[in-house]
Amino acid sequence: MWLRTTFQSVFDYSNQLFYWEGPRSRQLNFAVRLNKYLPVEVKYQNRISSEDAKPIIDFQKAGKSTSGLILTKDTLATKSSHLEVPAHLALLLI
Repeated sequence: MWLRTTFQSVFDYSNQLFYWEGPRSRQLNFAVRLNKYLPVEVKYQNRISSEDAKPIIDFQKAGKSTSGLILTKDTLATKSSHLEVPAHLALLLI
């Protein structure tokens, strides 16, 4: 019981993980609230285009964040609005 209660107080996913839909019905896969919001888009594909980043950019334009993350199949890159990180590397951090 103590472990369950402690874990819930440290990370209550019902208040920390969100789905977001912006203008033009673009949907952000999820936003994680830590101290600030981190918009995350999952694009497990060989090529990442500028279109793939639009939900993150919409989220940023709404004033919710200044950064973002796209989880990819194998692309590792730094863009002006977000980072592109292979999913297997991001999972190592969890």
